[in-house]
Amino acid sequence: MLGPEGSSQAQEWVFLRDGLTYLGLRPLVLTNHGRQKAVEITRVGHFRVVSFYNYEGEPRNFLGAEIRQTCGGLVFCIGSEREWGDFAHFRQACREVELSDSRYESQRRIVCRWQDRDVDILWALQSEELIRATRDGKFIGEPYLEFGAPQ
Repeated sequence: MLGPEGSSQAQEWVFLRDGLTYLGLRPLVLTNHGRQKAVEITRVGHFRVVSFYNYEGEPRNFLGAEIRQTCGGLVFCIGSEREWGDFAHFRQACREVELSDSRYESQRRIVCRWQDRDVDILWALQSEELIRATRDGKFIGEPYLEFGAPQ
């Protein structure tokens, strides 16, 4: 787990606390087009900047096929002190999220499970279109990730 600033080669959770608000960010599978780090947290003025990298280095042109196979994305967990109590409890709950991010030829499938809830998204890499999205086994029009706090 990264601290308030730093970097990591691992694609890992990043946790931020701002007052009573808790935020957990987990990158999906990042394509490595040449990088030293996958995740970086820096401070710019009064702000924290969280970066997830597919490429680091001199500007270069990527082939169309490289761009179409480039993947990224995030899972967000958002909560508050009122919902979770202390920040450590929130972080532990986020780490219990099961995440699968895989590619099959020209499709990408992302499955996110937490407790008895799940979201399953099938995405067309070439056309960049949503093929199918389900939440708890029911089809949805947009891939919203809505788990909510445990009751």
